[in-house]
Amino acid sequence: MKRVFTAILLAVGLLMADAPFGGPKLNERPLFAKGIVKFQLTDNAFNSGMLKIDNSSKSYSVSGIASIDKLNQKHFATNLKTAFMEPKNREMAKDLGFDRWMMVNIPDDSDVMAVVEDYKNDPNVESANPEYYLYATSVPSDPYHSYHWGHNNTAQMLQYITADGNSGIHTGDPVGTVGFDTNAQAGWDGSQGYGSSTVIIGIIDSGVDTGHEDINDVAGYDFGDNDTNPMDNSAQAGHGTCCAGAAAGIAGNNKGVAGTAGGCKIMPLKIADSAGSMSFTAITNAVNWGADNGAHVLSMSLGAGVSPGYDDACDAAMLYAYNSGCILLA
Repeated sequence: MKRVFTAILLAVGLLMADAPFGGPKLNERPLFAKGIVKFQLTDNAFNSGMLKIDNSSKSYSVSGIASIDKLNQKHFATNLKTAFMEPKNREMAKDLGFDRWMMVNIPDDSDVMAVVEDYKNDPNVESANPEYYLYATSVPSDPYHSYHWGHNNTAQMLQYITADGNSGIHTGDPVGTVGFDTNAQAGWDGSQGYGSSTVIIGIIDSGVDTGHEDINDVAGYDFGDNDTNPMDNSAQAGHGTCCAGAAAGIAGNNKGVAGTAGGCKIMPLKIADSAGSMSFTAITNAVNWGADNGAHVLSMSLGAGVSPGYDDACDAAMLYAYNSGCILLA
């Protein structure tokens, strides 16, 4: 399936000082992981009755399909397993082909793209990809609502002064166009106020500080480390908590910030592993899980060197969530 699905693209003017999420610029980061290849079997191969997968074995490389086993042997592939968690809506998941995606490990010094092409050329393979990486985009942070020019722009933003050509600080005379904002305060005056507590916003990111006094969260999941603790505690922490605050920091409680939808709840969907790396496999699982577990909105303040359309399974996950009734913000 080559269906590039762009749900909604938002530009939200919520400037909040400097983000705690650092690291190299996007074009300096690796595009994909070493040593991992994902491939999607054709319908005929998957339903041939030959397929045998042992997800518990890291050395397992025999699929039962002769051409795939030959490729696995050629590329010294190990840890053959199904690539994704099973979504609740099995019929839709089957239509989108999630169950047909497999993953293998190959030696780190392998030419990943050449191996991917080799799998793509197999008649039993419908699609193949490397494990593309995602990265958090820059989200600044400021604890005081009066400085949130994105909510109510009074030209209160301080001018950004470059110090050394690479970094700078907000200082000098205030800048900005009065009234150029989201009109959030006018929205809050409406009957919905700060938003309903029954609305759940899934933050797909580095995790969320689940003990934060200014965030009202519900149960989430850690897809980076595959456990039930979505705490924002990786080696690249902070970005997801900032995004959660921008979206739904509790409003009217005399603490911290007021999020755009400060009456709503946050579902932390952590896709960063302990090192802070974010993969397309993790975001695919997070999108499906959020759709299955009550998220009404899925927010992704993320960037990558490729679009979701380069990863067919991630593309399908967006469609799965959209068809499940989620609003997708990216």
